[in-house]
Amino acid sequence: MNAALPAPAATRLSDYRGRHAGADIVVCGCGPSLLDFVRPPQALFIGVNDVGRLFDPTYLVVLNPRQQFKGDRYAFVERSDARALFTQLELGRTRPPQVRFRLGQYAGTDPHAGDVLHYTQNSPYVAVCLAAYMGARRIGLIGVDFTDDHFFAATGRHPLAARLREIDGQYGRLAAALAKHGVELVNLSPISRLTSLARTTADGSWSARELFEAASAQTHAFIEHVDAVQSPERGDVAATAPRRESTMKIAIEKRSPGLVGDLLDTLARSAAALGHTVSRDPRASARNPRVLSVVWNGRGYTTEGPTLFCEHGWLPRSDYQISPRGINADSHAAPFVWNGQALSAEHEAELGRRLEAIKSADFSGYYQYMQANRPVPTTLPPQFLLVPLQIESDTNIIRHAPARLRTMQALIDHVSRLDPPWPVIYKQHPADSRTGNRHLRLQLRRRQDLLWPHTRGNIHQMLRSGGCSGILTLNSNVAHDGLLWDVPAIVLGRNVWPAQGAVKPFLTQAPSDWSQLLHSVRDADSIACRRAYAWHLISHQFSLAEAAQPQRVAELLELALRERPLPRTGSVIPRIVPRPQASRPAATQMPSLPTLNVVAENKGWLFERWKQALAQTAVPGYRIVATERPLAQARAWMFLRAGEAGRSPDPMRTVVQLHDFSEAAMYRRDGARADVARCAALMLAHPDQAQALQAAGIDLSQRRWAVQPVGWSAGSPLPALGAALPTVAWIGRPVARRDDGGADASGLPDFIAAVRGLRMRARVVLVGERLEPALRELKRAGIDCAHWTLTQCPLARCAEWIGRFDAVAVTGTTDCGPWPLFDAIRAGVPVVAARTGWAPRLLADGGCGVLCDDSDGMARAIEDVLAQRAQWTQRRATLAPQCVDYGMAAWAQANLRLMLELAGDGDIAQDVRAVA
Repeated sequence: MNAALPAPAATRLSDYRGRHAGADIVVCGCGPSLLDFVRPPQALFIGVNDVGRLFDPTYLVVLNPRQQFKGDRYAFVERSDARALFTQLELGRTRPPQVRFRLGQYAGTDPHAGDVLHYTQNSPYVAVCLAAYMGARRIGLIGVDFTDDHFFAATGRHPLAARLREIDGQYGRLAAALAKHGVELVNLSPISRLTSLARTTADGSWSARELFEAASAQTHAFIEHVDAVQSPERGDVAATAPRRESTMKIAIEKRSPGLVGDLLDTLARSAAALGHTVSRDPRASARNPRVLSVVWNGRGYTTEGPTLFCEHGWLPRSDYQISPRGINADSHAAPFVWNGQALSAEHEAELGRRLEAIKSADFSGYYQYMQANRPVPTTLPPQFLLVPLQIESDTNIIRHAPARLRTMQALIDHVSRLDPPWPVIYKQHPADSRTGNRHLRLQLRRRQDLLWPHTRGNIHQMLRSGGCSGILTLNSNVAHDGLLWDVPAIVLGRNVWPAQGAVKPFLTQAPSDWSQLLHSVRDADSIACRRAYAWHLISHQFSLAEAAQPQRVAELLELALRERPLPRTGSVIPRIVPRPQASRPAATQMPSLPTLNVVAENKGWLFERWKQALAQTAVPGYRIVATERPLAQARAWMFLRAGEAGRSPDPMRTVVQLHDFSEAAMYRRDGARADVARCAALMLAHPDQAQALQAAGIDLSQRRWAVQPVGWSAGSPLPALGAALPTVAWIGRPVARRDDGGADASGLPDFIAAVRGLRMRARVVLVGERLEPALRELKRAGIDCAHWTLTQCPLARCAEWIGRFDAVAVTGTTDCGPWPLFDAIRAGVPVVAARTGWAPRLLADGGCGVLCDDSDGMARAIEDVLAQRAQWTQRRATLAPQCVDYGMAAWAQANLRLMLELAGDGDIAQDVRAVA
């Protein structure tokens, strides 16, 4: 009885109403039950996110922006062979045609509530509503398990596990509402933690009626239960009704009228219209984890609950950026990643209209600095380089600017040393003109340069003059203003713009040949990239009109809850309590365990996986919690990034990790890591780091410290691939050094030069992230090359897959390890390494590999090792495991012992059992 599949995909939601009337539709999440699912014949499939890793569904639903997809996950969305992709977002170009829809009511259940799809924080809920909208008679749910891990990798605890009870009730009420319209919703997963849905199994005959009889009985029983608890005649509603938390408390900052105050007032009205309880003092509830806060900038706030940070927009500044992670470089919209595709004609036309509107907008008072249509001053030089000055207390400077350039005098001195071929105009910041004119007292170093008071003209007057040869900016939004006038820019700090990629919207360091500045905006790829970047900025902003729409505000609130869900108890610390028996009163429950807090912002790659490994470590009497921001109630803290140690609630109970060879200046009073000196314990990754600390005046005799390298070393090595061509691997990702003009510190360019210089045929495998440009370069050079992602090569099983290679190259110049060195040696794989980190100590005798000094030496070393492939393979079988104490287990033990000592429990520090 299933309807035939449509031929061409329509692009409006209304075109799909009732399209599959009477059909069986399976909604597929990304839980592990999807792996064992026997797909029934004649059923249609609606998948969410990257189910395309396993099979291509009939339709795809995607509710999250591409920036929230880690690793290679978004590639399976972009390249899906689904007939249509349903989304409420602007996702850019995708292979399936996109069907844009409006979100309906949060936790809504009416399948006939107009051309909208109801939603919760769980994407498959929207997919179920879509199936009902399409006319499904039976809807099966698979892969919506809320267990640990996705089907494709060991991704850890489900991010919504803490809200399972609420979500379970939402699905139950949806099933009851659908059943009243003759639609059955059943759970096809044997491991799903949802209990409110009837269960059955799909074994190839899923559409047979008898499989649904028991499920139907359960569904109707649930309907009767819901009807009973919702009846006004019952007095025990609160005790029996499924828990519902669709409303919450929201604290929104109060500001005076203007661009800032108007936004916050409008958000408050929209939140109240959604039924939430709104207060206007986030500070009063900052310690309450059950309150969602909305604040401007956020520099002065520390909140325990979910938070939305607001700031002026990027383009135009009169719009707003709003994110649960922070502003600018901390925003969920950062960093921009260009997919190499130009904007569609539709988006290009819309972008042109938006930019023209920005150029013609009028502002009054202080905000005249954003006005782009004022006349050009006649006193400007015929050609000049524009350097906008910043307020030194600005969040962008404190958090995201290079440490050596965080004062405006240091910026002037730096630009003067670069000696650009034009006069430099240092433009006073508009806020400085209201607070003492400190910028006008700075010292210039070149005769031809000028300090430009704000009263002589705003930024747009200078950019549109025709004489501005370029912008050099320390994290200023002026780089974005330059997009309006096609003025090239050099950006020295972190923001939404990317630091990596062959083609970027801006240069990230001053060129040796200044003519390259103009070239950076003239070639076709640069133009396409800059236009795509401008569209990205505009697409991730909010106007005041959008803030007045309760539906748009509901999406923002949901975004904040995805980032940090509301706890089910009054504490943000996860609690471990035994499940009470039916006969045991609640008063006998064990108290919650004290917490050891591992902290690092989520920037992907190693630290996120270290956090997961530490969180899985058993410590008697303690709970280890990994977070992006410190928990105030913790007993001790560990900061994986030295630059974040200043956030510690108590430095005397804080361990700081040091993983690179930063110079002593970084740890001195004005350095980016000055807060390290205040912390009670340090974990070094190499003995030489102690010299830099002592040179910075940090007395190691006055604090706890230890040296412990960190690799992974879990599992037994697999045998080498034994392919016809010998295989050499490089493991890591490109890393731009902020203290060295953005130079790549990973050594990847040296490795590429080495393999291009090989005189023998070999296969190259690149393992890690951001390696697509290197892969293309090697393939263009005719080299047999492959890219393995961390999905294929999980770090927790590093010792297994690293043994498949005939050689591993190690080239990083900042990492104190680097970590692949230890795991390759342990697996018996010969290492060809630059003289960095532990390599000189571990490879000096030639028993585990070869040291080299440059790319030519590396090429010769790789050739020698691969030529002796058979001898190295034979040696593996007889060599005892090396570097056994340089793995994750030993590293976790060493760190947690320090934390326990700081927490006052040194007696149990030796009982730590690492299970990483």
